[in-house]
Amino acid sequence: MVDMDVEAIRTMRLWCGEGQIAYQSELGVLEDYRKRGIARDLTSRRNEDFLQNGLEIGVIRTKENPPSVTYQWYQKIGYRVFYRYRDGSARVLMARQLAGLEF
Repeated sequence: MVDMDVEAIRTMRLWCGEGQIAYQSELGVLEDYRKRGIARDLTSRRNEDFLQNGLEIGVIRTKENPPSVTYQWYQKIGYRVFYRYRDGSARVLMARQLAGLEF
């Protein structure tokens, strides 16, 4: 469980609203299998499942520093950092509305 401050929650809610939240921890594809669209397909299918189940906000956890491929990809599709872990792991939580998400 993340010990998040109230301000981080308020920021995420300001950006994304009060809808139901879908949470995804780490996502990664082995290097030998990258550049085949696997992460995109998994995320797209997961997003469809989330929406079918009434979830409206996507929250993901990934590493910000050094910038991982996953971090940069999530930024590109509209996720924004709303919380940085304080444990030195360089992990962040990012969020966005799921509706209208295109891969």
